[in-house]
Amino acid sequence: NVRVDEDDEPYRKSSTATIRSEGTGTVYYNKHGGILQLYDSSDNSSLDSHRSSMMKVRRLSSTFDVTSRFPKLQECAHFHYDYVELGKIKVCLCDEEQENYRHNGEDYMERTFLIKVFSNQTSWNVRRTYKNFRLLDRQLHKCIFDRKFSQLVDLSQQEEGSRTYEEMETELSSYLQRFSNIANSMLNCGTILNWFELDNRGNRLLAIDDSGINTPAIAAAHSVKRYTAQAVDEISLE
Repeated sequence: NVRVDEDDEPYRKSSTATIRSEGTGTVYYNKHGGILQLYDSSDNSSLDSHRSSMMKVRRLSSTFDVTSRFPKLQECAHFHYDYVELGKIKVCLCDEEQENYRHNGEDYMERTFLIKVFSNQTSWNVRRTYKNFRLLDRQLHKCIFDRKFSQLVDLSQQEEGSRTYEEMETELSSYLQRFSNIANSMLNCGTILNWFELDNRGNRLLAIDDSGINTPAIAAAHSVKRYTAQAVDEISLE
C-alpha cells in the first residue's frame, strides 16, 4: 500500500470549505456559495500577487440565512420596480379594531397602530409601530417625494414620548389621508410598497415565512442564435 500525502490529495476539506487542486491552479469552494481562485503556480506574477491568499483562506460571508435557498422579503436589498401600475390606493387607521387593540398594555407602550389598506377593490389590515411610520416617512422623501410637494408632516421631528396616544392617532390619521391623496404609480420603491404589503400592480403581497419561495420576481431572457453562411451569397449573423 502506498500512503497518499495530504499535499497530494486533490481535495482538502475543512468545516467551512473544500479546497480543490487541479493541474497548476487551486480553487477554494466556500460552503456559502463563494468561489475564490487562490493562485496559479505556473504564473510567477500570479503567485506573488496571491501570496497573502496562500497564507490563509478567506471565508466569504453569506448575506442571508443559509438554511433557506431564498432570502426573505424583508431581508432583500432596497430596489425600485421598473414598471408600476397602481390604481386608487386608500390607507387609514382601522377604527373598528383599533379601540380593542390599543387597550393591550404592551402594544400601547410600543405605540402600535392598525391600518387598513384599500387597493384593487379589496382591503386588508397591516400593523405598524410609530417607528415604522418614521421609516416610511424617511423612505418616501428619500426616493419619491419632495416634502414641499407631499406636504406631509416630518415624523422624525415629532417627540413621541411627549404626546398622548390620541394625539398620535390624530397625527397619523391626517398623515395617511394626505398620503392617499398623492399616492400614484410614482411609488416604485419596493420598500415603500412592501410597507403596505403591495406589489407593483396594487395587489396584496404577503410573504409567507414558512414558504421555500417567498420573494416575488420577474424574469426576462434574451436568446441569441448564430447563423453561419452556407453559400457565397449568404452572410453570417449573430
